[in-house]
Amino acid sequence: MRNENDNITIRSIIIGMILSGVFAALTVVLENRQGMLPSGNQLPLFPFIMLPILVVLVNPALRLVRIIKPLSLPELLIIFVMCMVSSGISTFGLTGQVVPIISGLFNREWNNDQTEWNRYVEPYINENFFISEPGTSELAKKYAAEIAILTPLQTKLSELARQRDRTTQEIQATNAKIRIQEARTYGVVPGAIPNLKEQIKALQDKNGNPNELKALQDKLAKMTANPNQEEEEKLNKLILKAEELTKKRETFVQPIEEQQKLVDAQEVIVTERRNILKEHDQKAFDKVQLFRRGLPPEKRSYPGIVFTMEDDASSYFRRLARLRNGRKAADKLKVAKINESQGDAILLEAIEALRPCSETKAILDDILVLTSTDTELAQQVANINAELAELNQKKRIATLDDMRRYEKQIDDLVSDRKDIQKDIEDNKKEIERKNKEIVICERVSKTMKDIEDLAGDWHTTSRKNEKVDEILAQFPDFDASLSRFFIGQVPWSHWIRPLIGWGIVVALTYLILLSFNLLIF
Repeated sequence: MRNENDNITIRSIIIGMILSGVFAALTVVLENRQGMLPSGNQLPLFPFIMLPILVVLVNPALRLVRIIKPLSLPELLIIFVMCMVSSGISTFGLTGQVVPIISGLFNREWNNDQTEWNRYVEPYINENFFISEPGTSELAKKYAAEIAILTPLQTKLSELARQRDRTTQEIQATNAKIRIQEARTYGVVPGAIPNLKEQIKALQDKNGNPNELKALQDKLAKMTANPNQEEEEKLNKLILKAEELTKKRETFVQPIEEQQKLVDAQEVIVTERRNILKEHDQKAFDKVQLFRRGLPPEKRSYPGIVFTMEDDASSYFRRLARLRNGRKAADKLKVAKINESQGDAILLEAIEALRPCSETKAILDDILVLTSTDTELAQQVANINAELAELNQKKRIATLDDMRRYEKQIDDLVSDRKDIQKDIEDNKKEIERKNKEIVICERVSKTMKDIEDLAGDWHTTSRKNEKVDEILAQFPDFDASLSRFFIGQVPWSHWIRPLIGWGIVVALTYLILLSFNLLIF
């Protein structure tokens, strides 16, 4: 009979899912912060640590407590398998490739005029799996279709041009043979007769001296007076061939002109399609560029509610104050749009609400203190360096006992210098933090100045609502925005669609691999 303990339970699947997520998070943290690769291959570290812990520690503890049933062998196996299958998701198995792929289609360095991804890649991919603009694939297909029409037209034009050029080469070769044959026929130097004909034609074209023209004509008649009959037949054949080739070359003129018109017309359509697609793709390029290069200085990636390493208590509470006072001022501005008759007075109330957030005196006082401290610490380092130089000089001529004493003093001074240098670094970071606060206060002051200018022009301007909206758009730059405070300003919406698509692929792949592992075990 089948033992009930042999069944796969819901709790084992839940435990496996939780541990898989924990191991994935640990892998990412250790890889990015400690340089460790616990999932460098498909035999990860954490599941092999987890299994002995569950068997040796957790199960005996559950048997002693007798409140929760110990994990059975199938449950241990399913937890182990789930953690094994998900081992590579956070690194080489998935994330290490998928994240670059999601943002790679519209990487400026890869997708450019030279690689022509807009022709060879974009028409054939599902745009939902990449950071892109909706409609990219459709526009790319239209562009590729127009190129498909243009390519055979260009091929035919090139073939006609090649045939014309080949005929021209044959004409040139035949003319060269004619020159040689003329020399054989009339017993003259090769090229003499063609040169003489060219001189005669030149004189005729410019109405030259008749006597000179007659002399050249007489010279030509004399040169051609006694031809060799056998060679003359060969010459006539060559001349006839040259005339036929010339007529043949003329037959290419009209087809080439007509084909060129077709090519030019289609190139106009292709260029138009390319420009439409390039303008459309530019939006996707800008999205990807934002993630590759980072947000502008006035934007905030982490939500304001998160206490980061760059924060201290004073900066965090100032951020909270900017949110609170900024929201009050924003509400005043919205009221001013509705109550236009008293809008100027309401705008002044908004300025007063923001005024505490623009004060920089306390911050500047702190910077002065920090700067003074930095100077003192630098002087301490200079003094220690001077003492070290003196002690090292004494150590060179000291006795063995004195040398040991000097070495102890040198070690103490070096240790003190390291501590002071660490204090200097911490002090510089604090100064940098204060300077950032000054910049934010300046943004608040600028917004207050814009509100003040608007209040002065309130009853004369016809763009009240537009100017109020422009001012309200500045509020997120100094934390007076709920979305910035609770979400941050990273446009994660760009990733939602591709992550959902890849998430479905990952889930299906995970289930397939999990099934294979269960069959194997």
